[in-house]
Amino acid sequence: MQSIVADVPYEVWQNIASFLTPQEVKNIYAVNRPLFLIAMEERYRSVYIGNLEDAETIRSFRRLTDKFSAQYVRELHMCPCPLEPLPVAPRRRKWWERLSYTLRGTKSSSRTAQKQILTQLNASETLLAILANLSSVTRYHLQCDPIGYSTTFRRSALPYILAAWSSFGSNLRHLHLSVSLEVIPNTIELIIDIFVAYQTTDHTRIIHFPLLEFVNNHCEKLTLFAMGALRRFDLHLVLRELSPMPLLKSFAFSDTYYDLETQKLSGLHKFLQVNSQQLEKLDILFYSFYGVFSPGSLWFTQPCFQVPLPRLKCLTLRIFKYPDDVVGGIVECVHQYTNTLTYLDLGTGYFRLGDLKELTQGFANKSNFRKFAFNALFLSPQLLHLLSHNLAHLEDLNIKFRKVTPYESDFQGSYPSDSSRFYREMVFIPFPDTWTLRSLCLTSTSRENGDMDIMIRRAVVRAFPLVVAFNGVSRREYTQ
Repeated sequence: MQSIVADVPYEVWQNIASFLTPQEVKNIYAVNRPLFLIAMEERYRSVYIGNLEDAETIRSFRRLTDKFSAQYVRELHMCPCPLEPLPVAPRRRKWWERLSYTLRGTKSSSRTAQKQILTQLNASETLLAILANLSSVTRYHLQCDPIGYSTTFRRSALPYILAAWSSFGSNLRHLHLSVSLEVIPNTIELIIDIFVAYQTTDHTRIIHFPLLEFVNNHCEKLTLFAMGALRRFDLHLVLRELSPMPLLKSFAFSDTYYDLETQKLSGLHKFLQVNSQQLEKLDILFYSFYGVFSPGSLWFTQPCFQVPLPRLKCLTLRIFKYPDDVVGGIVECVHQYTNTLTYLDLGTGYFRLGDLKELTQGFANKSNFRKFAFNALFLSPQLLHLLSHNLAHLEDLNIKFRKVTPYESDFQGSYPSDSSRFYREMVFIPFPDTWTLRSLCLTSTSRENGDMDIMIRRAVVRAFPLVVAFNGVSRREYTQ
């Protein structure tokens, strides 16, 4: 039996274990010990600690206080902000009994006993004691939200960080954290969200000194690095001085947009240059909190968007609050990577037919390009016809559009909306039978349109017989 288990991939046993009931898992113990261990690892892999009244939090406490199930915990997700000392006054009797039993491991017989338990030991202390015994955790997500942390951050969050380092720091491989502290030797993924902990703290100092040192201590082993700020920080100072990351495969960057004249992207430019040879996934997001967003016609012509990335497979470029027109320079930026790209997500404005014709010509006859997501000003038969010919090997297509029209030319301004004419036009346009598309998602961004007209959905389903899923559902469900 053990040889059979060894011959079958772990993912197969993992899927089998996900369908087993608790009683079936117990029965497997005497029959198939390797499968039993796999089932236990998958069943008790993750715990989520948040609001004390959430059922998931209570289940997680119960799992962590049981030594047998706690040994299988590998992923720990925590939000310590709600874990203040529990109130003494009882609420719902059953709820108090469940919680006191979970925290103490014994049922309390009276409300007086419940008060004594909750006065002597709060949830935070219990959780800190549990953390000290979790030596097998490899993924740790400590959610330190900016709300409520301006004055209590050190008291609320630091104990959980220090307890984690001393318990499972040597085994930790995936870390999602919002603060900078120590060296975790085996970390390969690092996600950093920056916010103001103290309003009087100097922003440049809080980022440039402790954060830079923390990230550089982990550069040698990181395969994923994500960095973003929710306010106006000079992230380019950190990016310019980061050490090379020789194993980096995925990089995500988000920043607040201001204007082309004052935006500092030299740090992003240097970071991409230093790590260009091994980068396979790039996700860049810009957003604005202030004023009218207008990036201008030269935004994507900046040096940071012209860095050659010979191994790039997945590219996401997004600008929130973008204008109707496509942001300038996007076509030239994307065309650099057509030989290697398999996935492209563009949230950089609403494309017209002429824009898409220019963009997709760069992917003609590229069999590696399989997934494409973009925003279109109009959904038209001509647009779908263009994509079916220029992107012959595409498998997954996601279009968000403003308006449906039965006819569209390259750069004409506006068109009438007519679902019946759209249906008739789709019948007359010849779509290639060899188009490899299997998944199509069409979403209207206009409040006036709402759900797509049934005539439009039927026209699309009829035109593409090889597509399996429309907006995540079957062909039949999509047209009902």
